Amino acid sequence: MSTRPIGSTESFLDSIGVNTHINDTSGGYGNISKVISNLDYIGVTHVRDGLTGSLSTELFEVLANNDITFSLLTSGNNGASLSSQISAIAKLESLYNAIDYVEGPNETDYFPISYNGLTGFAATRAFQSALYSAVHGNSALSGTPVIQTSLGDGNSYSQLGNLSSSADYSNIHSYYFGWGFTRSVADQVPERIAEAQTISPGKDTVATEGGWSTATYSSDGYGVNERTQAVLTLNMLLDQYKDGVDRTYIYELVNSGTYSSTNLQTGFGLFNADGTPKQAATALHNLNSILSDPAAGTKGVSLTNLGYTLQGMPTEGQDMLLQKSSGNYDLVLWNEPTIWNTTTHSAYSIASQTVTINFDNAQSGTIYDPLLGSTAIASFSNTKSVQVALSDHPLVVEVGTAATATVATDTATTGTNKIVLHVSEDTYQGDAQFVVRVDDKVVSDVLTATASHAAGKTQDITVSGDFGSGTHKVSVTYLNDLNGGSAGDRNLYVEGITVDGTLYSSAKANMTYNYTADFNLNFKASSSASSGSSTSSSTAGTTTSNVSTPNASSTDSITLRVSEDAYKGDAQMVVKVDGKQLGDSAYTVTASHADGKTQDITLHGDFTTGTHKVEVAFINDFYEGSASADRNLYLQGIDVNGTFHAEAAASLTWNHSVSYDLAFA
Repeated sequence: MSTRPIGSTESFLDSIGVNTHINDTSGGYGNISKVISNLDYIGVTHVRDGLTGSLSTELFEVLANNDITFSLLTSGNNGASLSSQISAIAKLESLYNAIDYVEGPNETDYFPISYNGLTGFAATRAFQSALYSAVHGNSALSGTPVIQTSLGDGNSYSQLGNLSSSADYSNIHSYYFGWGFTRSVADQVPERIAEAQTISPGKDTVATEGGWSTATYSSDGYGVNERTQAVLTLNMLLDQYKDGVDRTYIYELVNSGTYSSTNLQTGFGLFNADGTPKQAATALHNLNSILSDPAAGTKGVSLTNLGYTLQGMPTEGQDMLLQKSSGNYDLVLWNEPTIWNTTTHSAYSIASQTVTINFDNAQSGTIYDPLLGSTAIASFSNTKSVQVALSDHPLVVEVGTAATATVATDTATTGTNKIVLHVSEDTYQGDAQFVVRVDDKVVSDVLTATASHAAGKTQDITVSGDFGSGTHKVSVTYLNDLNGGSAGDRNLYVEGITVDGTLYSSAKANMTYNYTADFNLNFKASSSASSGSSTSSSTAGTTTSNVSTPNASSTDSITLRVSEDAYKGDAQMVVKVDGKQLGDSAYTVTASHADGKTQDITLHGDFTTGTHKVEVAFINDFYEGSASADRNLYLQGIDVNGTFHAEAAASLTWNHSVSYDLAFA
């Protein structure tokens, strides 16, 4: 059967966005530089957020200056008029071309708004209509699409009526944890789209929220563990793109509030509050790396048919064909069985099923598992038939059009540390295969077990490397489980691990399905033990080291003398000249005001001779009720081209900007 790709890999990746709460500087969003690095790690450039009543845009400008674009919510309840909200959004568009969508109020059945003396759904209808007119009547925003208001309950749509004249896109919130996780995401997506069509008939769809929380023991049973969050998140992105959803904004980037395993709202982040990635962030990073096609932006992608059929797909199995600018195809296969037990708060073990891909013509390529990494787990060459073991999450089969694809590996083949795995297998239609990781990094090729477990035999497989002395996590990932029922069952057995001559007989695992077994084992010192380590130092004194922006060859220099009160993180600021931000990111202040220290931060640019407005914005204030629990920024003067302006001083104890008209010679 000849199949045409549903789209390019880049169009799929461009369909992914994420929710943030940028102006909430009390927790995981308090360090804007970390937010930027988190977005970069998962490869997402589209953010959904909303302006607070103060309409502060400084943090949004920092993100926009790093090529982040926005879908911005509007509200009837944040204390700001609709016209002032539109003005603030238009500013971001006119300065940075940063607005993808303007969105109506959020879940107005759960959070009713008031507008022009109206309340309830009457207020929602009036506000949405006024919003649509205001956006398309604004010179900066006239070409920006408006997203319909969102609703939290599917039963609310019939009460709102037809609002298709007030929006360019329909809006769904895709939380698929109802029915005790017994219904697949793929089964529910068409229902959500149909509900949204009730008020926006004929409009394309944007999913402005959707995700799962890792508050595993939440009382409502909706929380899951990290791996399940990762699996369901990838499934949702694939299902919704396949069903025509233009963009899906995952909820959310970073955990909100103080995490509790029983509080659902605190665990939706792809990252923990400290910025460390959960498994969902890692899986999304891997998927982005596998599908990324930077050349598509210049070359474009011509979609051509690929002849193939699938044999042995599970009942809940899904497939989607994408294509890259090179002509290579990425065939994504995934399965959506019930994977979470809401009673025991644990994941079900899902046996893999063999799926055979039959090509019309001989093909070569590679196979990837984004839950394991971004490097290939297997390859095939000049064949018309390929088998994969499909369990509960996506696999990507990249089909090359010309040369045989090769498997990328990050393998430690030499080194003073020796890991010897004592393994055996049950063979069935092929041998068991696995990879070895140290501290989550793959350090082996794909390894094959051949010793018969039933016959009482074992096999020693050695992996070498320089890992450093101390305790390291050694992981064995079983890759290709296959269960044929009564016909046979392929399994892998780890029967002990020897590290640098010491046998750990307790490092055992009977691996009857695809998963990763972890063991914390002690390593002796290696000759390259310092590899990968880093050190940092701090020098006491009244002035810290000068920090310069990259464009130091410019003719004008601006040096800000600053200090801070640190509390749960350091103060951050952005600097503008004549309204335009300097530098790509925020600047972090570390000099202690209480200790009498200052820090000079120097920025460079080319400005005309004369007076220019220099503006400093404090962007991450945080206060918890006392002087000792208060983050503040202090500006203690500005030097412009060698002339120090002591009058350019301010104590910034809340998020706001100060500006000074200074002479540039």
